[in-house]
Amino acid sequence: MTWRWVSQPDIDWMPSSTLLSAQQAASSTHQSADVLSGVLSDWRLWQLLEQAPQPNQLRPLCGGLTNQSWLLSVNEQRWVIRINAANSGDLDIRRDHEYFIQQRAAEAGLAPRVLYRCPDDIYWIVEYLDGPSLRDVLKQGHQPWPQLQQRLHRLHDLPLTSEWHFGLEVMDVCAKAEVYWQAIEQRLEGRWNSDWQQLKQQLQAGMAELPGPERSLCHMDPNPDNWKWSNNQWRLIDWEYATVGHPLWDIASLVQMSEGNPAEQAMLLVDLGIDPEQPDWQQANRQLACLNSLWYGAQGIWNARELRTALQSLV
Repeated sequence: MTWRWVSQPDIDWMPSSTLLSAQQAASSTHQSADVLSGVLSDWRLWQLLEQAPQPNQLRPLCGGLTNQSWLLSVNEQRWVIRINAANSGDLDIRRDHEYFIQQRAAEAGLAPRVLYRCPDDIYWIVEYLDGPSLRDVLKQGHQPWPQLQQRLHRLHDLPLTSEWHFGLEVMDVCAKAEVYWQAIEQRLEGRWNSDWQQLKQQLQAGMAELPGPERSLCHMDPNPDNWKWSNNQWRLIDWEYATVGHPLWDIASLVQMSEGNPAEQAMLLVDLGIDPEQPDWQQANRQLACLNSLWYGAQGIWNARELRTALQSLV
């Protein structure tokens, strides 16, 4: 999940005893460097290079809020080294599901291919998509929303046969939300009280019902930084929240992450042919707004006050 106008964790969220000290932050940086060094030592396993990569062939890719990514450039070829977040399990990220869905989407021209998957999923090597992001295009005044909707429809039209499922099940929204709620409760420590519990119960009760009977593969995070214009088509990166669900979840994410004001989002719905009064749309939009808010709370990016305000607006 990536609403880019939120830049970094709000330290008011956590008790001072849990804040990283300067020494701890430095230690975390060293650990990241150690992980990257170990990744590079695997270069023969990738079957992509003829010799070991050099430090000057790497540069960090900024913008992600979960994983660490590096661009590896060797001669005329480029790849992304993505070091997966250590808290993937806490965020209920299933790398096996992500891999399966992304590779199927790549076959349909909707995603970059995963070229090497580390057996313990510490890191992946992924095809690099050279081209502007949707954010770059929006800054230039272009509004390619119908094209993006068509690309999402292409994803949603991919068949869900037994072969495709690969053990995938329709995402249980309440179960996903519960994972985030548990992380939030831990962050609140002694400040979790009956008011928070009541708010949770109200929201969970309204989250259970899916918008409708339709089922499809869903990306779940089509924010402006995850769209790349490459080879004359829009493709999506960062598939770690991909799942089987209702197609309107992706449309809701697209609208919410468009970063427009309410009037602009209303116009976007018109462009996409969505009736905002339809119950299926309202349910999908509410579910995604709740999950996104909880994710920011679970990550400590929003403080308790910001999170409560956002969640209360959904009750």
